Amino acid sequence: MPEFKYSPFDCPNCQIRVVDLHPPSGALVPHQQVQQQDLRCSVRTINLDDDLKYTALSYTWGSPDRPARLIVDTGGVNQGESAIKITKSLETALLQLRESTKITLWIDQLCINQDDVDEKSKQVPLMKIIYKKAIDVLVWLGPATHESDHLLQILDEIGKQATKAERLYGGNSTLALTQTYNVTLFKLRKRHSLGRKFIIPAESLRAFVNLDWWTRVWVVQEISVATSVRFACGAQRITYERLRNALRFYSFHIWRQSTWVQSRHWLVNLIAIRAVLALQKAPYDSPASQMLASSYRFKVSTNGHDLLSILELSHVVRDPNLGYKLEATNNRDKIYGLLGLAKDKLGIEINYDKSVSEVYVDAARALLKHGHVDILWYCQFPKSKENSSKLPSWTPDWSNKSHIQMPYGSGFSPTSRPFATSGEKKAVAKLVEHEELHIKLKGVFVDEVVVIGQLWGQTPGFESNQTELKHSDIFSRKGLQLKTATPFLEELNLFFDQARDILSGPDPETIEEARWRTPIGDKEMEDNAGGTRRATSQSRESYIEIRRRIQIEKNRPVPTRKAPQKRRFTLLRVLGFLLWTFVRFLFRRLLKLLLRKKEESRRNDSFAFPDGRGGNSYMNSMRQMYGRRPFRTKYGYVGLGPAGMTEEDIVCIFYGAQVPYVLRPDGNNQFQLVGEAYIHGIMDGEYLKTGREETEFTLY
Repeated sequence: MPEFKYSPFDCPNCQIRVVDLHPPSGALVPHQQVQQQDLRCSVRTINLDDDLKYTALSYTWGSPDRPARLIVDTGGVNQGESAIKITKSLETALLQLRESTKITLWIDQLCINQDDVDEKSKQVPLMKIIYKKAIDVLVWLGPATHESDHLLQILDEIGKQATKAERLYGGNSTLALTQTYNVTLFKLRKRHSLGRKFIIPAESLRAFVNLDWWTRVWVVQEISVATSVRFACGAQRITYERLRNALRFYSFHIWRQSTWVQSRHWLVNLIAIRAVLALQKAPYDSPASQMLASSYRFKVSTNGHDLLSILELSHVVRDPNLGYKLEATNNRDKIYGLLGLAKDKLGIEINYDKSVSEVYVDAARALLKHGHVDILWYCQFPKSKENSSKLPSWTPDWSNKSHIQMPYGSGFSPTSRPFATSGEKKAVAKLVEHEELHIKLKGVFVDEVVVIGQLWGQTPGFESNQTELKHSDIFSRKGLQLKTATPFLEELNLFFDQARDILSGPDPETIEEARWRTPIGDKEMEDNAGGTRRATSQSRESYIEIRRRIQIEKNRPVPTRKAPQKRRFTLLRVLGFLLWTFVRFLFRRLLKLLLRKKEESRRNDSFAFPDGRGGNSYMNSMRQMYGRRPFRTKYGYVGLGPAGMTEEDIVCIFYGAQVPYVLRPDGNNQFQLVGEAYIHGIMDGEYLKTGREETEFTLY
């Protein structure tokens, strides 16, 4: 059969193709029985202004190989037939989704000639309009798996009740979430709903929320601009609103359960060990919940988002331990797939003829020229081996397999500028003639780095505590391990003590305040809204308590071991002694449980925060600093810098930047960007108020 030939568009910027998927030739039969039946369709061209009802399909390409085929009818029965090669994943989706009558679909793999780069470059910018004009977006998550049908039925019912409750108590405050949760749980336990002892199959849910589709970069745009979204897994369907609210309910449910577990006695948890282990493995945070949360923020946004904030929402990983990030078959789409969501495209044009590195450099250059100096937040140093010679230090490598760390200034309200190191100075960026990989930025020199500390996260005890930290410490009754935090805090305090002895350094009051602000990057979680704010006295109190516990541990005498006595035990005596010890241990523990007495452990290597919300906020903010390095400069500035910094690097402030940056001079008055830094005392423009000399930094 001949290969299908695409007819060129008369107007590539105002026309699209749609596919009319034909029903099977015989009666509609179960999916397992139609594998050998040919898929048939017709392809036609329409104007975007036409009032045509179509469904846009969203799915995972999987392997780029196209071993399957779709027969295109261009005339009558068995006349003018040709074939389009398609991926196996699309074939599976179409076999399942076709109905007893013809349905009209827009599918990127079929409606855009994938072998025509010029057409692709002109059609991709229209995808936002295509998904927005569709009557709905149908998301194909894959064929049914073990218990997936039962799982989606449960999620649909949970989502139904949670959606009703949210309309009554909508909001992100703890009170609103609690009211919504309680009402939903009450409704679900009724006989006509899921029943009093309903169970959400955790294994099936874990598989569902970790499907590949949830980590596709194009998904963000496809479901954010759609007026209606339905998810399909096998024969089951669930709406966007119900799925989002069902997963929000589940996350809150796990949080409530974990809080209850932490408050119980260890023996009670030991008896219910299976339930506790199941709770620890519950997928309370997942690619699905993150994707739905991000797309919802785009949906409800009235002012739109600039490209920089979209890149952050999509590519910056809040918790590296979760191990997922957005992926794309074509790495150019790490930029192009998000460009349609930006309220200002900054003159960036989609061109698939360009290499991946050229696309990334163009995006970084456009952002810098328009004053978005904070794009430098996301630059990795050093670059990966495959891109070290292609990308300059001032361009983020969005295709890097390593995670992009959450910057100091992220997590706050999108409309706020939490830090203002450069004061009211506007960004000034210039291109370097005949040097496409160089750029000039104006700013001021701050100081030279003379001492660097150990990387936070590679301190003694870190590896042994990785399991606790992996689940955001919600299952840790004692909180942040002192043996993990102590070396980091002690090293910072040593640098602050040294800075205090430097006459030209910061004043003593600034140093004392910096002691508790620096370990958390001056970030603190808000009590109810779930956002981030600059640190308050709440964090100061938590820091003081940590220091007090560290001092107690340092002053605690090391117990001495008594010399072992030589005694001969018969086997019977040994067994009797062990049995008596075990019975006595259980009796004492049971007695404590019955009397509800709480004893403080004689030896406590962990730290329990005095205030739950404040302590957890300080702990989580410290965790966000993993991968950063303490340092001290020549004139006494102490802060946190990037992992790749070394002695003799310099600290500078670029005009228009929120935070200071660390640069590496090459001896020829040119610099490599190493990364961002936090230095208390210059984060609000204080340094520039002293009248510093302006410098032009050439980055490469």
